[in-house]
Amino acid sequence: MSFSSRWWTDITSNRSQNSPPRRTPSSLRWRRHHVEELESRRVLSSLLDYVIQPASLHSDVPGAAQATGVVDWFETNRFAAADAELVRLANQVPLADVRALDHVDNALQRLYSRHLAGTLGALQDETIYGIAYSQTYLTDGTRPQVEVYVERDANVRQQLTRLGFDEVHALTVGSTQAYSGYLPVPAIVAAARLPGIKSIDASLPPLVDDATVNVPEGGERTEWVEQSRADQLQRLLGVDGSGVTVGILSDSFDSLGTGLGFSRDGHDLPPGNRVHIYRDNSDASATDEGRALAELVYDLGQGFDFHFATSQLDEVGAAVALEILASADTFATDDGVDVIIEDASYIRQPVFQQGVISQKVDEIYEDEGVLVFGSAGNAGGSTRYQTWKDTPQSPRMDFQQRAGGVADTTLQVLLPPAASVNPGDQLQLVLQWSEPWMVGNVLTDLD
Repeated sequence: MSFSSRWWTDITSNRSQNSPPRRTPSSLRWRRHHVEELESRRVLSSLLDYVIQPASLHSDVPGAAQATGVVDWFETNRFAAADAELVRLANQVPLADVRALDHVDNALQRLYSRHLAGTLGALQDETIYGIAYSQTYLTDGTRPQVEVYVERDANVRQQLTRLGFDEVHALTVGSTQAYSGYLPVPAIVAAARLPGIKSIDASLPPLVDDATVNVPEGGERTEWVEQSRADQLQRLLGVDGSGVTVGILSDSFDSLGTGLGFSRDGHDLPPGNRVHIYRDNSDASATDEGRALAELVYDLGQGFDFHFATSQLDEVGAAVALEILASADTFATDDGVDVIIEDASYIRQPVFQQGVISQKVDEIYEDEGVLVFGSAGNAGGSTRYQTWKDTPQSPRMDFQQRAGGVADTTLQVLLPPAASVNPGDQLQLVLQWSEPWMVGNVLTDLD
C-alpha cells in the first residue's frame, strides 16, 4: 500500500480560466493554485481563518457579509488560498458551525457551501476544481460517501443514523471508531458537531495504475517458479501449499471474460470449492487482477486455497476487508486465511504514523497470526522526501539539496506534454509532515 494523508491538495490538470498555467516546450508547470509561495502570505490553518474580522465585512447574521468585499479583503491581505466559496461559507454560518466544519474535508465543505447558497445540484453534476465530483470521490449518485472517524468511547452511531447516515462499513481500531457510508449534504454540519467526532472525509477509491487489459489466455506458468527456485524447494521439502489459505485483496476476481471458470478449466486455479469470494467488483473498470495474483501463487504450489475480497472500497472498507479475510467466521471453512497479499494504494493513509489500514494489519497479526504483504507499487519515483532547509535570509523552504547549489524556493511540478494529457486527467499532490495526524495535536498547520 502507498501511505498518504488527509492533507492533500485539491489540484487537477483541469486548468482555471483565471489562472492558466505557463507552458514550456516539453511540459506544463502550474503557476497559480492552492500551493503558491505561502511564506509571503498568511498561512490558512483552518476554515476559521476565513472568518472576516473587520466590522465592515463581518456580521453575525447569516448571509450579511458582502461577497465582493470579502474576496477583495482576502486578496488585499494576500491570503494563501483566497477562495470565495469557502470565505462565504465561513461567514454565513454560526461560529460553532465553522469550528465543526474544521473537522470536515475541503470537498464536503464546498458541497455544504453550495447547499447553503441554494446552488447545489445533482451530485453527479457537481465539480471540485472543474473535475466531476464522481470522478474523484465515491458517491451513490445522490449522496457523497464519507468516512467518519470518532473517539473510541464516543456513542454517536445512532445519532448519525438519525441524521440520515447510511452505514456501509464500521470498525474499531486503536483509539478510533471508523464508519463509512452515505451522508446527505444538508446533514454535514450536524454530523460534524456530534461529540467525539475527529474528522469527516469524502471517501476516495484506491489508486489504480493505467493499464491495457486483455482477456487472459491461460495455460502459462510464471517464470518466477524457476527464478525463485520454488520448484526446487517443493522437491526438497515435499510441500505444495496444502493446508495454506491465501487471502487476496485486489480490484476484482470473477468479472473479466469468462472469469473463474476459465481459470479452473485451464488448470490455473484449483478445482472444486477451493476459491471463496467474499465480495467482488463488477464495475467496467474491473481487471481481475486478484485472479491473476491467485494464478501466480497457484503456479508456486497446487495445494494453496484462496479467499478474495475486492479492494475497490474506501480506506475504512479496506480495513474491514482485511479483517474479514483474516476472520475464521467469514467463510464456510474451519479457519480464516493464513496470509494476505494485496496491491491497493490509498492516497490519504498517513506516512508518519499508522492509519486505520496499518493499525488493522497489526491487529490481525496480533489476534490471528496473519501476515499481510503489500505491493510496493514502484512508486518511489513519484515521491519526494526532504528535511526542512531554510533559505538564507528567508524563512522559505529551500528545495535545493545540493551543497553550494542555488537556493530554490519553488518546487516545480512538471506535467507530461500537453498532447499526452487527456480530458479529466488529474494531478493530486499530497503534503505530509512529521507531526500527529487526525488527533488534534498538529503544531504546524499548512492546509
